[in-house]
Amino acid sequence: MTTRYRYFVILATMRTGSNLLEQIIAGLPGIHCHGEAFNPNFIEGPRKQQALGWTIPERDADPRGFLDAMIEFGGNRLSGFRLFDGHSPIVQARVLRDPACARIVLRRDPLDSFVSLKIAQETDQWMLRNPRRRQTARIRFVASEFGAYRRRHIQHYDQIEAGLRRSGLPALELDYNDLNDPDLPGRLAAYLGLPDGPVTAPDLVRQNPGGLRGKVINYGEMCAQLGLMPEPLDHEPLPGPGDFQVPANLPVALAPVAGPGYLPALAVLHRLEQRTGGATPLGRGAFMAHALRGDLFPTGPGTGRPTAVLTGNPADRLLWLWHREMRGSDGPAIPHLRARHPALPTAAEWPNWPIERRRAVFSDFLDLVADALLNRGDLACPAAWRPQAHLLRSLQFSGEDHQVFAADDLETFAAQICNQCSVEPIPRGQLRSLAAHDLPGFAADDTLDTALTERARSIHSDDLNDLPPIQTRPD
Repeated sequence: MTTRYRYFVILATMRTGSNLLEQIIAGLPGIHCHGEAFNPNFIEGPRKQQALGWTIPERDADPRGFLDAMIEFGGNRLSGFRLFDGHSPIVQARVLRDPACARIVLRRDPLDSFVSLKIAQETDQWMLRNPRRRQTARIRFVASEFGAYRRRHIQHYDQIEAGLRRSGLPALELDYNDLNDPDLPGRLAAYLGLPDGPVTAPDLVRQNPGGLRGKVINYGEMCAQLGLMPEPLDHEPLPGPGDFQVPANLPVALAPVAGPGYLPALAVLHRLEQRTGGATPLGRGAFMAHALRGDLFPTGPGTGRPTAVLTGNPADRLLWLWHREMRGSDGPAIPHLRARHPALPTAAEWPNWPIERRRAVFSDFLDLVADALLNRGDLACPAAWRPQAHLLRSLQFSGEDHQVFAADDLETFAAQICNQCSVEPIPRGQLRSLAAHDLPGFAADDTLDTALTERARSIHSDDLNDLPPIQTRPD
């Protein structure tokens, strides 16, 4: 074997796809995998209490010795294992500074991995080979529980990054969505320095396919608490009135019009909801019955005045939608953009791309939007890509009883809602913090030039003339 490495490690956390990644690596020639070799409760796999002649107490007493035994056991093969937070910190420190170790860092969005973990705990199904044996469950999101999980998640990866910076050694960075890339085995083989040979395909399948909407009982509450854009309903090509975000104690129903300002507006509503009603969360669907009756000023909890936060410049909104696609890594545009740009960067890498390449990708994104709006090509138009004027019509936004705010004027939005709620205004310092709920880096993006701006305005030309008047000051 010509590899410069003597062993490899997958640095990850639970429910990041590490089982699948290990199986992909195990299918390469010249590999031997040892699973979770340093799990506090077992060695290599569940219910396994010894490996390589070592017991758990012996391994814990001498983790470096057990690692050396694992490396030697591989012989002509490259040994490797998975290392999570909560496993041996001694071993983690060693692999981060050992030039003989090939480091593979696997990440997944903390919310996705958290929900996957809760479902696995509920069903007691931790991996799946036969889809017919899939166990399903819906979990209830608890913000404090997720907050603690996310802090541990971030701390774990921060420690990895700090160790890599200190050692100056390389690592192969992978995202959960990379595991579906048919070119991944080749990338791994090249990184590990493995010889050419037959590759065995993994037999694991994804346990919980689909978005979070069908996995979380209190999905609307979760979106509101985290400032997330709700996923579109699979059976509706456009969002309906039931997708309004409706605080239980505020006289407002926020329309689901994706764009700059929507996430900060959600954050403002959640802050005011905490002020006026304690822990009562936002929810979805309460507005529907009133909208269908034409009752635009219903009373009582869970109802409110239809409100929208809109972007005056279509180019800014399309740029925001592009940011959302690129940062999500699995949006509908991504496969099409990868076909045109094989070296499309990951969500973490693309903001640092040269501006010429970013403009080329954004230009192709505009092509996709234009074609989808005209029903050209094989991409169905996502609701979020439609002009705001179109979305407002579909949401029955059609009269003087509605209120509209500018996406770049969170102060006026917050002041008006506070006035309607008869509560003290939100201090400007807090407003700046809430404004940061928008997509990181969007406000400073310099991708737009004159030509791209004009193209975007022509694609969403309805938004130049057909938007309702913008509220400019509190009543």
